[in-house]
Amino acid sequence: MTYCSVDWMKISKALDRTYECLVQQNADDEHLKQIEAAKNMWKQAFTYRISSTLKA
Repeated sequence: MTYCSVDWMKISKALDRTYECLVQQNADDEHLKQIEAAKNMWKQAFTYRISSTLKA
């Protein structure tokens, strides 16, 4: 695994932690929806990047 992939994994984990913290703090539903959407888009991009790396 390259350093870039490790960085992507760290960003993915950070998004998960941010979302979990907001849920625990009962953040505004609109903010939670925005963070969750960003988290899902990030995970799709991450999955695409990892799969394209493995195919190469």
